[in-house]
Amino acid sequence: MSELTGLSRRTILKGMKELKSGQALSKIAEGKIRKEGGGRKRLTNLDSALVLHF
Repeated sequence: MSELTGLSRRTILKGMKELKSGQALSKIAEGKIRKEGGGRKRLTNLDSALVLHF
């Protein structure tokens, strides 16, 4: 399956585990896909002087 989809075995197994536990479905029902705090952080949070330069 990994070779067919191009996904790593670890990713596939993690997804299967989430589906079996119902976690993924409850997050979709809540309208959330990503974990809380997931994703890229704002550059202004990393460097407050950045705003002053623009």
